[in-house]
Amino acid sequence: MEPALEIKNLRKVYNPSHLAVDDVSFSVAPGEFFGFLGPNGAGKSTTIHCITGIAAITSGTIKVFGYDVVEQYRDARKQIGPFFTLLTACGTPWLISGKPMPALACL
Repeated sequence: MEPALEIKNLRKVYNPSHLAVDDVSFSVAPGEFFGFLGPNGAGKSTTIHCITGIAAITSGTIKVFGYDVVEQYRDARKQIGPFFTLLTACGTPWLISGKPMPALACL
């Protein structure tokens, strides 16, 4: 069975001096619950942004149910569904899948 999400050797560089994600690889099976934890600045949000197409991948591959998020962008996005990024007053990104949400207050 193909993974629901498969990331291989993901690397994201914003400029020559800002390496945001360095060689991340993992997969998530269909129906599996998955938590993505780490300290501030570890690249969690950047990885999610790469999965959803908000940020371009520097190198590596990401597949959603077998669809490459770069080469088969539309098909991959259909598997993910709507995905919105909202910024709160404190600048924290809120990633919400589904219906658009009103701006969230800083907690």
